[in-house]
Amino acid sequence: MKKLLVSSLLVLLMPMMLFAQSKGQTKIQLSILLDTSSSMDGLIDQAKSQLWAIINELARAQKNQKDVILELSLYEYGNDRLSTKDGFIRNVVPFTTDVDLISEKLFELTTNGGSEHCPQVVVRSLEEMKWSNSRDDLRLIIIAGNEEFQQGPIKTAVACQKAKDMDVYVNTIFCGDYNNGKQIGWDDLSNCTNGAYNNIDIDKKFETIATPYDDELAKLNGTINQTYVWYGEEGKVQAARQVSQDANSSKYGAANLAERAATKSNAKLYNYSRADLVDAVKNDPKVLDKIKKEDLPKELQGKNNDEIIKHVEKTSTERLVLQKNISELSEKRKKFIDEKRKTLSTESSLEQALNKSIKKQATASGFVFKN
Repeated sequence: MKKLLVSSLLVLLMPMMLFAQSKGQTKIQLSILLDTSSSMDGLIDQAKSQLWAIINELARAQKNQKDVILELSLYEYGNDRLSTKDGFIRNVVPFTTDVDLISEKLFELTTNGGSEHCPQVVVRSLEEMKWSNSRDDLRLIIIAGNEEFQQGPIKTAVACQKAKDMDVYVNTIFCGDYNNGKQIGWDDLSNCTNGAYNNIDIDKKFETIATPYDDELAKLNGTINQTYVWYGEEGKVQAARQVSQDANSSKYGAANLAERAATKSNAKLYNYSRADLVDAVKNDPKVLDKIKKEDLPKELQGKNNDEIIKHVEKTSTERLVLQKNISELSEKRKKFIDEKRKTLSTESSLEQALNKSIKKQATASGFVFKN
């Protein structure tokens, strides 16, 4: 009888326990599906130049007065270099919180002519990615392309039903005329999943809004790198990746580096505890007991744990100061840009179309966005 009572209590309490666990770990999961056929250079260029602005806006989301975890995945489709048997579809990155990895793989994308199987890539993302089943989380797909939507072996209706069953919003972005996109089926999947349909002009060069804060933020973006104490093999990889993605970002000027700096100011968003000792110690104060001395930076290998912790704490304080400075400047920069945009064309870029769709769905799901 006692065992039966305990079992019954566990059954009753389990939903509450699961809710309590998920409450502090609310996620936004976003799978980005990009057409990389030969006509889509403008789309890929917009994605590269606007990545950090997109990420920073999503990172402003909160639920239950807590910041959310942002998980991103990336697919390419419609490229002749991809396997025919896979429908010219490739999962570039599965769901990850590693924003530098997303940037690295995005900058590696190149275009080449192909067949664009839109419903099939949506279904692939739904089936292959580890989607959350928590009611608190927000699950989203963004698919962008410019050919007829209904191509390939899978029907749009099949993709629709699967997305609805998994409670995933599918947002479609047609790279061309709005009405033309509707005529060739780009709003069908978004309509049936309560997503949003938008269009963008990928041939238009959207002027970056310069601000008085860009140069200083670009400098701070480089300065904060000095506060990362990389360790182990993963640390070597991540250190190189941080530098290379700074270089990729700089190709689009100081304003883009300013956006990247804002990403680094968010300690939860830009966190590398498996590679950076500062983040690792915050996550687990006893982590030094698990790290081999030879995996530490050379300057720390001859020190004892107390000396290492002292160095990490000093570096952590330096980072906190830099993050605070970057965050304050970034808020001023955002206000400047928001005001400037009121006087500019209302035509949407990829960033604006994507954020507009996601904000609407996030708000409907109980999320709020910090001002």
